[in-house]
Amino acid sequence: MFSFKAIDGDLVDALSDTFSAEVSTSAIRWETLSVDSIQDETMQTLCVDFAPARKLQFLAGRYCASAALNAQGIRGVSIFPGENREPVWPKGMCGSISHAGEWAASGVGPTQEGKVSLGLDFELSDRCRHKLWRLVLTQREVEWVRHADSETEVAVATAVFSAKETFYKWQYPLTESWLGFHDVETIPIGDSALVLKMTKADGPVGLRDRSFTIQIRYWGGYVISGMYE
Repeated sequence: MFSFKAIDGDLVDALSDTFSAEVSTSAIRWETLSVDSIQDETMQTLCVDFAPARKLQFLAGRYCASAALNAQGIRGVSIFPGENREPVWPKGMCGSISHAGEWAASGVGPTQEGKVSLGLDFELSDRCRHKLWRLVLTQREVEWVRHADSETEVAVATAVFSAKETFYKWQYPLTESWLGFHDVETIPIGDSALVLKMTKADGPVGLRDRSFTIQIRYWGGYVISGMYE
């Protein structure tokens, strides 16, 4: 039987365990956030047409990003979306934002040699149910996911889904390339990480022949994935 490492404590503890010490993380239940607590009028304007719940989710993610930047000593900076809705981070910093269930979260770290981008994703642990496997998993991934027992295989499949989302977030600021779920493939190493490789022959230059390690954690009813390299 196969599963991943579970973390006790709160969500920030689980996020912190996913990354190295250089990364600052923040999380908030988006329903507890007041729209009025976001003082940036431009940020408010960006989501003026959103449905109320979507507006809170968007603002909660930006709230977490600002809190994580504060922990890095960078204050008073709002994270606006770029041309393709990706978060645009201050020079010298990289980060990622994610939402799932009732939570929003962000991780931020300095860019430095060997650590040029950061990806973070978390999902409800039943996100990748069997009906989605054909769309998300390669045949080899289906085979190793089925080594988990029947009660946990959906959570393991969700870990694969989340790892691919994390990799996409990590690579996009570097390549501006769109990738599909079957353009990459994962295998587990131990109980806390997946190794990911490109399967797309004409994938982004510099990524095709490399292996990437993506950390995986379980927390409550969620799966967390992250990479910082």
